[in-house]
Amino acid sequence: MRFTGSRLLLTAALLAVAAPAAADDAGARAALKAMSDFMGAQQHISARFDSDIEVMTTALEKLQFDASGQIQLSRPAGLLLSRAGGYDSVRMYFDGKTVTLLDVDDNIYAQVAAAASNDELLAVMAEQFALPVPGADFLFTNSYARLSAGILEAKDVGPAVIDGVKCRHLAFRNIDTDWQLWIRTGDKPLPCKFIVTSKTMAGAPQYSLRIYDWGFAAPAAGTFTATLPAGARHAAISDLSGAGDIPAPTPAGDKK
Repeated sequence: MRFTGSRLLLTAALLAVAAPAAADDAGARAALKAMSDFMGAQQHISARFDSDIEVMTTALEKLQFDASGQIQLSRPAGLLLSRAGGYDSVRMYFDGKTVTLLDVDDNIYAQVAAAASNDELLAVMAEQFALPVPGADFLFTNSYARLSAGILEAKDVGPAVIDGVKCRHLAFRNIDTDWQLWIRTGDKPLPCKFIVTSKTMAGAPQYSLRIYDWGFAAPAAGTFTATLPAGARHAAISDLSGAGDIPAPTPAGDKK
């Protein structure tokens, strides 16, 4: 298969960006800060998302795995995440005192006492339990402090349209990653699309996230209280760590 049209489009794109746009460090950082300030000022947040993560196989073949979900948050402590992928579906409840993780497909759950804020929980989920919350980068009260740390170069690429919404396209470079962010223009500078590209792995795999259907109304009572299906079995949180969008590695010699 030759993919003639796609190759022509790719060639044109490469020619178009051969001369990079002039860097606009101050403008890009200001747009990032405005997004962070707006998000951090919201008492209640809800949104839907679609995520894609690329992996490189041992044969250097790049594969992409997809998932979708939704999230609800109330500050300072209250979080509900539902994520469904081809290999695992996970639901997480946090009511300010306890975090409950439910593996929907296997009907097992884990609960951990967690008297903390959303900010503290989001950091712990990624760093200690290898269960990052999609879009967590934008859900911290001060996301700018985290996102701007380590930026070597910032660029305002220009206008763009994501899902019919006018956005500003920003690009940033860190030591080990390049990342792009599309922020809605106007009085609600919401993140619409996010791409992170690895510079340390062969094939430069990417993680991408589209966020839409933003809402800011207070959730219904009991939203953050865990609701477990009949027959759900209790497990250690380590049994759920790593539950995500990528299939478990196949042992050598096995066939899928």
